[in-house]
Amino acid sequence: MKSHSEIINQDLYTRNVNQYIGTSYTRLSTLRELVYNTYGNSSIQDATKLNIFIDLFSVIRGLYSEHHRVIIDNITDISAGIINLCAHYRGFFRSQLGVDTRIFLINSTNTCDINRKFVGTYNSEFIRKMEAAQTVKMIDNNMKLLKILCPYLPAIYYVDSIQQFESSVIIAYLIEMLADNNPNLIISHDMYPLQLCTQYKWTSYLYPRKGRDANGELIDTSWMIPVSDKQNFKEYFWNEYCKLRQGTQKGFESLCTIDPINYPLLISICSFPERKLPSIASQPMAIKFIYNLVGGEKVKILPSLFMNDPEISANFPVALIDARYKAMDVQYMLPFYRNSPESSAIQLLDLDDPAAVNNIAAKYYANNPLDLQKL
Repeated sequence: MKSHSEIINQDLYTRNVNQYIGTSYTRLSTLRELVYNTYGNSSIQDATKLNIFIDLFSVIRGLYSEHHRVIIDNITDISAGIINLCAHYRGFFRSQLGVDTRIFLINSTNTCDINRKFVGTYNSEFIRKMEAAQTVKMIDNNMKLLKILCPYLPAIYYVDSIQQFESSVIIAYLIEMLADNNPNLIISHDMYPLQLCTQYKWTSYLYPRKGRDANGELIDTSWMIPVSDKQNFKEYFWNEYCKLRQGTQKGFESLCTIDPINYPLLISICSFPERKLPSIASQPMAIKFIYNLVGGEKVKILPSLFMNDPEISANFPVALIDARYKAMDVQYMLPFYRNSPESSAIQLLDLDDPAAVNNIAAKYYANNPLDLQKL
């Protein structure tokens, strides 16, 4: 029999795959409210088709753990959980809104050598986690299963990156490649993709999140960034950024003096722990830099313009800010991906073969049911 200390240790350091993947679900009641608030009174409120981009990095990154022992009851737990996640969101949009969806599963560890060329420590903490984690092989095997299965599922596409380009860069490429005028929804727990809402028309962002109320009960605290033509978009954007970064609205009013189009520049100056970037200057100082150049205008500026400001160039490492900006800005990184062999190799296959799906499900998922009826 296990001792009391062993039981406590297991409770603290043991996690189930479903616990991690479950954090990417948004409760239907919460999702309904968020979607109506986000799309209502906007140019896409009557849309009947939607492109959904699921950032798999944010779904499974918790499995690359140095500290927790991840329990995998079945070798297909990860891929089954991801397919059922697709079913969850597709089922909602179909049944609640009558909206058809195309779902893109973007798989990358966001550890591209090109980013590290500009910032040597870029995402170094996650690189260390991958080296220490015991689940890497299991994750890779499940990604291979997704790659096999997705072409046979209706309008679900698996796109991975050999060079580990930022997921947001791949999403940007796909939005431009599709060019279908459909609205886009990005589902992620990562702060990097927020910039896509400012760069692409009709693009919104969902951050699934769970919390606890005053009584300790689990509640859904998910939030959304609306499309950029939504009234008060700037306020929506900076409000959610403040709440996630600081848990409060501290700095909200000063952030609202600048346009979100300069979000990549702001996070290049301030701390961005998700990619292991320490702060160069405080948020108030970064806002001051940007405001002094363009005020609140929707004008995207480059760090090189700081060289024209004697105060900034004399007191802050503009070259370092510029290097970080290149690693953090989707539009700067996009040409590298566009010109890589892997972008031209993307195939969005729609074999839509129920018999093949049933055969694959019977062979690999007999003990791990897929929610196929919602697909």
